[in-house]
Amino acid sequence: MYSILFFPARSQDYPIETVVQTGHYAGVTSVAFSPDGRFAATGSSDKTVKLWEVSTGREIRSYTGHTHDVRYLDFGPHGNYLASIDRDYHLKVWEIPTSRQVYDFFISNDRILTVDFLNDGSSLIAGTERNHAIQFDLEKGTEIKRFKPDTADINMQKNFGYPTANSVEISPDGKTLLTGSSDRTAFLFDIHTGKQIRKFKSDRSSCTSCSITAHFSPSGEEIVSGNMDSVFVWSSSSADVLRTMMGRKSRWGTSSFSYDGRYVASTLFGDCYIWDASTGEEVAVLEGHLKDITDVRFHPFKNQIISGSEDRTAKIWELPS
Repeated sequence: MYSILFFPARSQDYPIETVVQTGHYAGVTSVAFSPDGRFAATGSSDKTVKLWEVSTGREIRSYTGHTHDVRYLDFGPHGNYLASIDRDYHLKVWEIPTSRQVYDFFISNDRILTVDFLNDGSSLIAGTERNHAIQFDLEKGTEIKRFKPDTADINMQKNFGYPTANSVEISPDGKTLLTGSSDRTAFLFDIHTGKQIRKFKSDRSSCTSCSITAHFSPSGEEIVSGNMDSVFVWSSSSADVLRTMMGRKSRWGTSSFSYDGRYVASTLFGDCYIWDASTGEEVAVLEGHLKDITDVRFHPFKNQIISGSEDRTAKIWELPS
């Protein structure tokens, strides 16, 4: 048994003119671009979320209320909401124009790890440790449905009965949900029925128990999986591995496609690697952070990428055109 705690909104207004430019005083643990690309958000071990103007690098707002490191960020599709998840597994949703905290989701006996908004902005899907993925209505703050995968060949989960969802992402057409899970496995679900459509399980990695992340290409025809000793691109329709990104075997971080599907990015310690998505050839290595990179996100419509690091900074990089 478990319960879902829902906390109503509370006022938190920060006039844009009065923000003091302090930056983060601890490592940057998560980053995200707004859908229009005008703003970037950063989460930190200092328990705050900050909003920045991309064109000037100016700090616009600081959102306070978390009691632990902010581990994940995601903007709503219309740019009016920003979701943040901390290490205490609270999922907070902020109304960006007013800086109000609108929701605070917490699931007792479970851990919320990741989140994605549906394309129409009416609800969100939270990836969790025990219940895999749960859809919540944003108007009422109530549960809509759960997504339960087939765990028959998830060896590390046989004693637990549940696979963790380390990543959740809605397909570009809004019809399916992709989750990155345990034992090098990703799952594809019908977004309306909640039923599993397909399973992506790799036997090409030496990491037999890795919990992976998975993300769609802009067309939805391919997915990329990370957090393994290699970065793979799969066919979303056949579940076949199409390409392996070239490079040494190591524990690669979260991987994703650029807005046009041309590039794939992943992190390794303090560097961010960029590959040609169609060939798997390395294009660039972004070097400059003084400590490990914690998160990277591509710009929604430019050849740019933002990286967050334990060195307390976030950097925006220009990619080859």
